[in-house]
Amino acid sequence: MRRRLCSAFILLGFLVFAVPASAQLTQPHAGALAIAGEAGFFVPDKEFGIAPTISGSAEFYLLGRVSVRGLVGWTSPDFELRSVDSLRQVWILGDVLYNWEGGAWHPFLVGGVGVHFLKTKVAGQPAGRLQDDWRKKGGLNGGAGIEHFSRHDITVKVEVLYQYVAHDAFEPNPSGLALKIGLKKYLW
Repeated sequence: MRRRLCSAFILLGFLVFAVPASAQLTQPHAGALAIAGEAGFFVPDKEFGIAPTISGSAEFYLLGRVSVRGLVGWTSPDFELRSVDSLRQVWILGDVLYNWEGGAWHPFLVGGVGVHFLKTKVAGQPAGRLQDDWRKKGGLNGGAGIEHFSRHDITVKVEVLYQYVAHDAFEPNPSGLALKIGLKKYLW
């Protein structure tokens, strides 16, 4: 009798707490939160060479199709003529994204503003002995990409993002195009 009663409560628990697949939230949905990590290449203005870039982001979905994103990234392209000198860049961006439903594929557009921190590394000196102080510059960014859902809550993401960085007329232009691939995980 005791065994049947326990079995009945367990079965009742499964029935009460089981959520049918049709009732589960699809991603993305309003209120969803996602984190992403990306790596790729930064193609800067003609004064610099192509450099690797990495970034990480957190994204909050206001609606199923509209989200806001905070992104932090890094690159350090060499000056084209002086390969031992480079311009280290760290950026913090605030973006708005719009995505389209396409089944497993979700193309998206992105645009926003940012703050770019720039520092010249001279003659390959270690990070602790950099010549200049960090300079802070404002900027705008825009781009497009696509996500592919490999699982319900994980996507493989490809993005192209142009970053315009304000600069003085007589200094090198730190603006450029970031080409990145990464993974994105929906937390809820």
